[in-house]
Amino acid sequence: MNLKKSASVFMSLAVSSVCLMSLPSYAEDEIISSGDYQYSLDDDEACLMLYTGDDTDIIIPDEIDGYPITSLSETFHDTNVASVTLNNNIEYIDENTFINCYYLTEIIVPDENQFFESKDGVLFEDDMKTLLCYPSAKDGDSYEIPEGVTDIGIASVYDTKLQSIKFPSSLEYIDRHGVSYNQRLTEADLSNTVLVSVGEMSFAGNTSLKKLSFPDTLYEIDNGAFAQCSALDSVTLPPNLGIIGQNAFAGTALNEITIPASVEDIGYSAFGYDENLEPVDSFVIKGVSGSIAQTYATDTDEEYDYQNNFTFISTDSQTYEELEGIPFGDFEYAEKDGEAYITLCTSSEKNIEVPAEINGLPVTVIYGMAFYQSDAESIKLPESLKRIEIMAFYDCDSLTVMDIPEGTEEIMAQAFYQCDNLKEINLPSTCSEIGSNAFSLCKNLTAINIAEGNNTYKSDNGIVFSSDMTELIKYPDGKENIYKLPDSVKSVADYAFSENPNITEIDLNKAESIGIDSFSFCGNLKKVSADKLKSIGEYALYECTSLTELKLPSSLETVGQFAVYQCPELLSVHLGNNITEINECAFGYIYDEANNTNLKLAEFTIYADKDSGGAKYAETCGFETVSGTVQIGSHMVDKIFLIVVSSALGIIIVAVIAVIAVKSARKRKKSPEEKNL
Repeated sequence: MNLKKSASVFMSLAVSSVCLMSLPSYAEDEIISSGDYQYSLDDDEACLMLYTGDDTDIIIPDEIDGYPITSLSETFHDTNVASVTLNNNIEYIDENTFINCYYLTEIIVPDENQFFESKDGVLFEDDMKTLLCYPSAKDGDSYEIPEGVTDIGIASVYDTKLQSIKFPSSLEYIDRHGVSYNQRLTEADLSNTVLVSVGEMSFAGNTSLKKLSFPDTLYEIDNGAFAQCSALDSVTLPPNLGIIGQNAFAGTALNEITIPASVEDIGYSAFGYDENLEPVDSFVIKGVSGSIAQTYATDTDEEYDYQNNFTFISTDSQTYEELEGIPFGDFEYAEKDGEAYITLCTSSEKNIEVPAEINGLPVTVIYGMAFYQSDAESIKLPESLKRIEIMAFYDCDSLTVMDIPEGTEEIMAQAFYQCDNLKEINLPSTCSEIGSNAFSLCKNLTAINIAEGNNTYKSDNGIVFSSDMTELIKYPDGKENIYKLPDSVKSVADYAFSENPNITEIDLNKAESIGIDSFSFCGNLKKVSADKLKSIGEYALYECTSLTELKLPSSLETVGQFAVYQCPELLSVHLGNNITEINECAFGYIYDEANNTNLKLAEFTIYADKDSGGAKYAETCGFETVSGTVQIGSHMVDKIFLIVVSSALGIIIVAVIAVIAVKSARKRKKSPEEKNL
């Protein structure tokens, strides 16, 4: 398992611009003063940098000194404005435009503006899917975010008077500082949303927040997400959570935390630290033995003077509902709802058979960690089995083949994680759920076979796909190191190749999306190419340290945060004109341990057309940009040069065809004479 170290620093709580598709930056000597504004120019369009007037009700003009006003920088930051009306031309608004506007009650958008929308004085993107700014001084102590909103933007509900917020069921993401410093907010009920990620510092400084609930869909709690929520004394983490960032719950009132076995990465000081980042006395970590939770309890890093010494309480025989194991021969079991759950195997035999019945109870579940580090070479499971739970066969190094009996419906997260010598596993037609990383780090696994008749999954040459072959679910670690996806595959599932030590080259072919962590920690992956890709998920190519070539198509639209991060050998990328969203540190960054920060690769170059999404990302982050090129193989070729060469080749080809045609005609004319001869 890997701990993804983050570069965020807990004490740096100010909102800042980091690698987002936002506004271009301008040098101080380009700033022009005119009337109540200071502005900068870019391609004869004005960006308002600062408002210097005394009026509180502002109507932004269409032009300034004859130049159309199309963007706002930190224009009203820390001013006394109460009302702001946008003009029809504004396309970009910086994340800090309305920060510390403590008298702001409304933002008005005219109907003619095609880029933004306002509803009851609250600012949204024009499609009403992203909330951009809830004014700090808006009247009322409660707010219901409209249904259909999927993203709470950066610092969009920042330092308001709100005591309660109702989150929509459509909500998927909360960005950095999205709901932070609302010191009257007492509850955040996210349980009815489809939230995937809670962003960096997203709820930080909400000192009255006491009740907090998450949906099962939540995968990531980012750095400092609930830092300084000093009233928060209890929280239940969701069962599918994968990442907990640095300082995520530092400065809270928590005295203990139960960490689900699904969690793979915990940043340092995530739990058990006060507002001064000092360890909390007697803090308790609960989790499965051998899991990342136990590692965190005693984790250390001398470079950062980081040493945990927390009490760890194993939940191996108490997981979920605190089941107590009862001895039965070489096993321990627990009774639940008239069924027997195998909670522990104590046998030292090489060949183990799990009974189908114990004391009249059918054996239906292999419980979490039941066979942890077993030396068995073969394990026969009963036909009564319904479910294999989290990490049930974790680190069973001697297993080579595993047959899952017909009737088994679910294999949960990390069930066979790190079974180094497992070569083949056979799943029944009844299996309808395979948890994340169920077969990860099985470096010799060459085949995951799905029985005929399975309505959820299908295997082809030992590779797991969805039943309709449109999604690749899991590529076994021990398969060929070069692979091309079938034409039918449109998506690559989360974790499909994660931690694969053997894969070196992947052709995504016609796939349109690759999921979260889909290729993360593939240390030997060198080349990735795609023809139809539209979306790259968060951490998709995280820490692919050997990656040197990434060929992306012009169809690419969105790239998640840290998607191609910690890839020091990848020095360039070509981005097409369809890019609409590139998130934090998506390209060109590695982790600088010495300075605890995200470090830009000095030689990283982005090839993108001027004014495209890729060019704006490059400009925001300070990367070199080269325009007017096209990618051919692994090389970037100037478009004009290519046109000239293509034209010349066309002329040559036409000439050659003409010569061949003439010679052929001559031969045809001679043919009768030759016959007479």
